[in-house]
Amino acid sequence: MSAIKARPPPPEEVVEAFKTFFETKIKLHEPAEDIHIKHAHRSLKYLLENPNPDGTSRLSSGDLVQARDCLLLVPKGKGSSHLELARLVYKELQLTVDRKKNFMLRENDLSRWIEMLCRSGETHEARKLLEKTSGKALHHPRSFCIGLNDVLRGFWSEGNDEEFLLTLSMFRERLLSLQPETHALFYGEKRSSAS
Repeated sequence: MSAIKARPPPPEEVVEAFKTFFETKIKLHEPAEDIHIKHAHRSLKYLLENPNPDGTSRLSSGDLVQARDCLLLVPKGKGSSHLELARLVYKELQLTVDRKKNFMLRENDLSRWIEMLCRSGETHEARKLLEKTSGKALHHPRSFCIGLNDVLRGFWSEGNDEEFLLTLSMFRERLLSLQPETHALFYGEKRSSAS
């Protein structure tokens, strides 16, 4: 729009387009192409720069969760634009969570963010985040196991055996401190991801 000096559409129309785009992609379970993600990123920035008259976001946390879930359908070999938009969506979701004090959403979103980082080849960043939050934000053992499994799967898919083993040793004590039923959950998750 700025390249041709055109006036952008009203924010209300951009909101509807943003929501419809991600609704459709989720419904079809189809990844979005880079060009569409770049356009969605510009749209989200525009909406953040033009909040409702009362200062609140034009998008609900549900709209952002839908965008986040669609972004997890990263096409193989692509993902830099997906990751860029996911960073902004994650940041906005955290602000929403902080305002609403919805800690279940925070934990779920953190798990999904770790998954997104791993799918986009940013497994080291995901492991650092898991390290930093494993004692705080990821209260539920299942969330920790899923996050750890995503990090291990990320290193495994990158063929990085050294980091895979280092990660296992880093979290060994935490894994051993979990209840036996959680061990079964972790190893069950691991087995299902290997197949």
